[in-house]
Amino acid sequence: MSALPAGGTRTVRGRTADGPGTGLPLAVAVLLACAAPGLLAHASPTAADPLAALLPPGPDHWFGTDQLGRDVYARVVHGARHSLLLGLVATALGVLAGLLVGLPSALLGRVADQVAMRGTDIALALPELLLALLVMHEGRAVESGPVAEVLGAPRHPYTRRLLASVPRLPVPPPSTAAGRGPAAPGRGDPCPRST
Repeated sequence: MSALPAGGTRTVRGRTADGPGTGLPLAVAVLLACAAPGLLAHASPTAADPLAALLPPGPDHWFGTDQLGRDVYARVVHGARHSLLLGLVATALGVLAGLLVGLPSALLGRVADQVAMRGTDIALALPELLLALLVMHEGRAVESGPVAEVLGAPRHPYTRRLLASVPRLPVPPPSTAAGRGPAAPGRGDPCPRST
């Protein structure tokens, strides 16, 4: 492989190839965020400031703030470690599972290959997560079922408390959302539908 031209870039099939330096600064920033997030983000990712809720990006908050006034940039930087670790663990588990299924299939012949393929077919036939939700409390399942059923009408007190703890933004009434003021009494639907 030849060295890069004097300009530092080379064109390959109509695209510019900058060499190994293109992604290196990004990789260093990601590794730095994982190793020492406090160096890249000085704000606390959990400190809430209700007066600074939903601010747009600016010099004080590079990515803005969320509905509780927390700095979004600090949350992204501090969350990078967990996201990357989760991705690496999931990838490692996938590679391990592939090796445990694929290696015997390759080495033991046709019968082992057919057994592995039937197991894979069964796994692929199941819908993702079975569209079900399982609520765990103190190490035991307290409620399970279709997502709409569990979230719509929870039966266990823990599930009810869990859903009640989710913060919700206030939603204006439909008549005031469009800026028309309150609906006049006896006038029916303020937004008539065409038939």
